[in-house]
Amino acid sequence: MTDYILTLRAHDDAAGDDPPITLRELGRADPIATHDSGFDTTKPFLEDGVPIDLASCLTAAGLLNKPRNEFVGTSLWERITPGEIGCKLKPHPTNSRLYLDLRSHALAAYPWELLRHSVWVLSTDTRMCIGQPGRSAKEYSGDPPAMDHPLRVLVVMGNDPADKKIQAEEELVAIEAAAQTKNDEVLLRALIRPTPADIEEALLKFRPHVLHFIGHGVRPAANVEPEIYVYGTLTRQNEAWGADRIRGVFRQMPPRLVVLNACLTGDAPTASTSLVEAFLDAGCIAVIAMMGEIRGDSSLAFSKRFYAELFAGTTVDAAVATARHEVRNLAIGQGAQPNAPALRSNWPLPRLTVRGNIETAITMTKSNSHAVRRWLIDDFVVRWDERWRVWQLLDSTDTRLALVSGQEQAGKTELLNTLAEICARHGESVIRVDLSGKTTGNSWHDVLTKIATEIDAEGLPSNRLKEIALEEGMSGPVIKNFRDELARCVGQGNSLLLVLDGLSDWQDNIVRDTLLPELFVPYLMPALGGTVAPIGGDVRILLATSKDWSDAWQARARPFGWQPIEIGPFPADEWDRAITHFTTHWISQVPEGNHESFRTMMELLRTGKKNGYTLNLIRGIVPSFQ
Repeated sequence: MTDYILTLRAHDDAAGDDPPITLRELGRADPIATHDSGFDTTKPFLEDGVPIDLASCLTAAGLLNKPRNEFVGTSLWERITPGEIGCKLKPHPTNSRLYLDLRSHALAAYPWELLRHSVWVLSTDTRMCIGQPGRSAKEYSGDPPAMDHPLRVLVVMGNDPADKKIQAEEELVAIEAAAQTKNDEVLLRALIRPTPADIEEALLKFRPHVLHFIGHGVRPAANVEPEIYVYGTLTRQNEAWGADRIRGVFRQMPPRLVVLNACLTGDAPTASTSLVEAFLDAGCIAVIAMMGEIRGDSSLAFSKRFYAELFAGTTVDAAVATARHEVRNLAIGQGAQPNAPALRSNWPLPRLTVRGNIETAITMTKSNSHAVRRWLIDDFVVRWDERWRVWQLLDSTDTRLALVSGQEQAGKTELLNTLAEICARHGESVIRVDLSGKTTGNSWHDVLTKIATEIDAEGLPSNRLKEIALEEGMSGPVIKNFRDELARCVGQGNSLLLVLDGLSDWQDNIVRDTLLPELFVPYLMPALGGTVAPIGGDVRILLATSKDWSDAWQARARPFGWQPIEIGPFPADEWDRAITHFTTHWISQVPEGNHESFRTMMELLRTGKKNGYTLNLIRGIVPSFQ
């Protein structure tokens, strides 16, 4: 496969050492063909001798004028492929990519979405991309995180809440909805109007693969440095982020991909003031930015489709092209105002800049086992912050124990299921034991027996766990033998995640006085009060409870700095997004005649208790509307 880069400058743009129009193969320094005259921005497009109003091509009515648009599209192609350049591009293989690298700010105003050739059609062809690949400079000190699982996405919402031009909440809901379809592969965090310190902390602790910015990009004049604004809730004012600040902050832990879904972020008067170049200098692999202005509905449409494609495994460049086409479809659909300007003259012309291989910039981790989901509920409204805190504990070298506590119906079980699914879908051994129920047993022997039964059912190597679980004697020695045998049957070099749910249904003295100190606390590493791990496999414990055994933890674990992950009521903004997501998710399964009553019911539930009980109630009432 041969990938091409077609670099374009306006006729009056003297920047750069190369000829104004240059064609290269990706990865090669020497051009294939060049042309000494740049793109003439003073020359009109003539149809039957009459100049065409290019702005009118991008109104809702203009987009439906197919003959004229095809004429404009082919005319654009002829202007950017003069002489030998056009000859070299014509015989390209059908699986090649073509990157259109627009270097002059004036070129952003042209209707590039109409660009077409007999083979290349920008508006529909995912092999054709507005972008600048192949940058190789490395002026940074850090490296982006490896493509480990899960894919971590950090969304920074930087708009003033009083600014209604940006559909920020709706855009975040759309990204969350796309992530929820991949609960077992994507982990998302949202920073709502954060401080600079919040952003730096998230970079270092969350280590995002993807950074998505929602807000305003500002460039008051053509020769002024572009900036993005992040409105701070605490300061109640905008913090300006320019190129130098970005280089300084993001070099500590650069994301692999940055999406600047804001106006005028894709162009700058010089490389040193470019936001895109700053992120690349900091170590990012790919940056998507907007060369012109972008409306709120356009931003929303772009993000919704882009992340649906990216999370489905599409490469970044193809996802950008498909999302750009989605915005075009939105513009065509503005039939109510056929002569109104469409979604700006560039729609908004997202430009992808890549340092390195676009194929590996972002890749979805492929599951190694459990192709059929076993525990995960697709529409579970994930508690992103709690998920991340639990994941940090599970992924830590300091402890092998994570405990989730909270009130009944807070969503603990679904949180455990989500984390169990993530690990199982990526090849880890996971055994989930449901200990719930009022008649589960009345001794610590019964708990061990249920664990041993599930382990046998999962087909772990031959073991003595059931035999040990029934041994007579003091609990301490028996439970220690059980832990040692569990590690032995997992096997040296292997790992097991043991997920225990429903401990709240057991008597306090069984859990507080026996299981916590003798079965669970030892999985804290020695520095946190645990015991030296036995020879064998690596066993991690994830459990949940609605009871507060604070005295047991106070005496054994908390003095060493270890804390349970406590789940409280849903935050108000997260709850509102959850109800919005549920309404959007389920309404397609409700007959159209019942849509209004369904929406009314959902709004009533929005004001109800913010807990898992209400969410389960929503799932239960959907069939009544069908």
